Parts: sequence; structure tokens; C-alpha cells
Amino acid sequence: MTRIGLLTDLASRSLDEDLEPLTAALRALGVDVDPLPWDDPAATSASRLRGFDLVVVRSPWNYHHRADAYLAEIDRMAAVVAVLNEPALLRWNVDKRYLDDLVAAGVPVVPTRFVPPGGDLRSTLEDLAVGASGEFVVKPSVSAGSKNTARFRRTQTDAAGRLVQDLHRLGKTVMVQPYLDRVDSDGETALVYVDGRFSHGLRKGPLLQLDAGLVAGTFAEEEMSGRVPDAAQRQVADRIIAVLVERFGSVPLYARIDLLDDAEGRPVLLEAELNEPSLFHLHAPGSAERFAAAIVARTGDPVRPSRSR
Repeated sequence: MTRIGLLTDLASRSLDEDLEPLTAALRALGVDVDPLPWDDPAATSASRLRGFDLVVVRSPWNYHHRADAYLAEIDRMAAVVAVLNEPALLRWNVDKRYLDDLVAAGVPVVPTRFVPPGGDLRSTLEDLAVGASGEFVVKPSVSAGSKNTARFRRTQTDAAGRLVQDLHRLGKTVMVQPYLDRVDSDGETALVYVDGRFSHGLRKGPLLQLDAGLVAGTFAEEEMSGRVPDAAQRQVADRIIAVLVERFGSVPLYARIDLLDDAEGRPVLLEAELNEPSLFHLHAPGSAERFAAAIVARTGDPVRPSRSR
């Protein structure tokens, strides 16, 4: 019997709403499935991993607290069993400085500046046009679930600077982006790809409120609903998948491409989620079954070279 591990963490296992429908879809295909918390050494021991045909990274949502340890664990597991998405892609995607690579490849991206420890927020804001709203967002370049992320007015530079200093003291690089206020009415558009093909679209309601403070839990609660992306959004997302295939030489098993509209209504990339994104199966009937079928297909060819497409 084919055996698949779904990588999570001890705290997030009970929070991941995708695990149950995906597990059910895999078992319907005759697959044995186990959740594997990456932060439980007994669960991911080499002897236990040898019993799996494939490990699929799903919800290790605490990785950003110990990113180096997480990536080392991914490499250790990959020496024993195939891991998807591939470790090289995960490593690249963990730090949002990957956005600069996508800009260089011609992908339209929300304007982003990175402030390493010792850098200055005020000079960064002078270099970054914050748009008609006069608002901007500060967050760590290695983050998940909107943790340590906040939205500020241009007049709140001192408060934003304190957050930047706090993150710098933790050794984190900070990213600064203008707040694109069309999100308040239109939300984000998330496009989910499975095995390089578009699977389903979603609308994510606006997350960041002014003066709301930082997220206290594992992640910010999201307002989700189904959405059919338009042709321009599909074009941007398809381009990102093509860039990934060209860069890494293989097709990602899964990807979630999060887009916003800029001031002119053009889609721009907010994040390309290739590590541990929620795929929101409960909002897209049939999506768990499509993902399960793609996973089973990969058990005989885990990398799926780009030339096979």
C-alpha cells in the first residue's frame, strides 16, 4: 500500500482544515496517510520515514520561529524519503526576498523594499512610494500567518520604526510595502495550482486593520470565499509558475499565488506560497480530490521534470 506523510507541526495539526479532506481523498484512492509533525523527532525519525513513499509539506506553520532548524529538518528528511515541494524550492520560498528574483524575471510585484538589521526605515519610506492611501505595511521577510505584521499610516513612522527595531533585535530582515487600498473592497485573489495546473480560485478578505496590533495566535483569521480569477490574474499566475519551472527545472506539486490589484486595477503579486499554504479545500469542492490524485501520481516520479510537460 502506498503511504504518504503530510508534514505539519505539533500545534498546527489540529488547526489545519485542509488535512481532513485531503486525508479522506487520499484514503479513497487506497493510500495510507499519516500526519508528521516536523518538530516531533519521534514522528520523523529515519526509521519511520523509510516506511513512506512520499512526504508532502502541508502545515508546518511554526517554521518561521526556527527557520534554520526547519530547513535542516527538511534536508534530513529528504535524504531518507522524497519531500514535496522539493527542498530547494522550499528554501528559496521561506524568505520573501524571493520577490526580488520574480521582479527580475518580469513578474509584476507589489513594490517591496527590504531593510536588514542596521537599516533605516525612514530612508526606505522615502525611496518607496506609498501610494494614494499614504499607508504601508511592515513585516519580517521570514514570516507566516501575518505574524509580526502591521499596517501603518505615513504619520506613524515612529511606531513602525519601533516594530522594525524589535524585529531587527531578533536578527530579522524587515520588508516594507505600500498598502494597496483596493484590497479593502476587492480583497486578495488567491490562485491555487496543483501539478502546475490551475485548480481553483479564492477571495481572501482584507486582513490588516489600522491600529489593530499584532496577531496573537498562530495565524490571522481569514475571510474566505470562492472566486473565479479573470484573464489578467491568470496570466500573472501562469507566468509565475513558468518562472518557477524554468528556475528549478521541475513543476511544483502545489502553489498558491496571492494577488492584489494596484491603483490602476492591474494584478500584482503579493506572495507566491510554495512552502506551507492553506489550499482551502473546504471552499473548493473537488480540489482535495484533485490534489490527492496529483500526490499519488508523484509517488512514482516525485520531481516531475519540466520536460515531461
